[in-house]
Amino acid sequence: MNLSPINPLLYVCIVVCIQCTSSKVSRSTENISDRQYWQDDAANLREQLDTGRIPGQYRLLRMNIDKLKASLQDPADPVIVLPGMEEGFFAVRVENSSVMSPALAAKYPGIGSFRGVELPDDLLEVRVDVNSSGFFAMVTTLETSYFIHPVSRGSDHYFCYDKKFAKRDMENPFYDAIKKHN
Repeated sequence: MNLSPINPLLYVCIVVCIQCTSSKVSRSTENISDRQYWQDDAANLREQLDTGRIPGQYRLLRMNIDKLKASLQDPADPVIVLPGMEEGFFAVRVENSSVMSPALAAKYPGIGSFRGVELPDDLLEVRVDVNSSGFFAMVTTLETSYFIHPVSRGSDHYFCYDKKFAKRDMENPFYDAIKKHN
């Protein structure tokens, strides 16, 4: 078998791509551990929930919204961590996607809209809203979409559930949009 030598320029490109990819993977892993503001919640809250206003199946979490807001406002590294639908967490690089005029945004600095993709693979797309009622997210995967939102207005407890378990009377701003696409 006769192997020809690798073109030096091709070799450099391959090495640079490998280094960039490994750097991106390690950065996303660092971001998850450095930016952990979610924790799975104890089962005792489940007994206190109004069963008429909860999804059929869900993951219940507690979140420190102040730490999450700080991550959203970091212009040097705008990465947040979100829970997976059933388990685990993943890093998302976000960017501002507000449609408010600058004057309106200055008047209401507590309202923010963002879009993002999972690190390092870009397999998940995310839409996020933050306001005085809490944090709201819709995560779109290859198989489904799922929601993350407060159990009740202003709560630090959050539901995380598949769109098929959404109920009309839940406090979910994405409900009507997702039902139109089904």
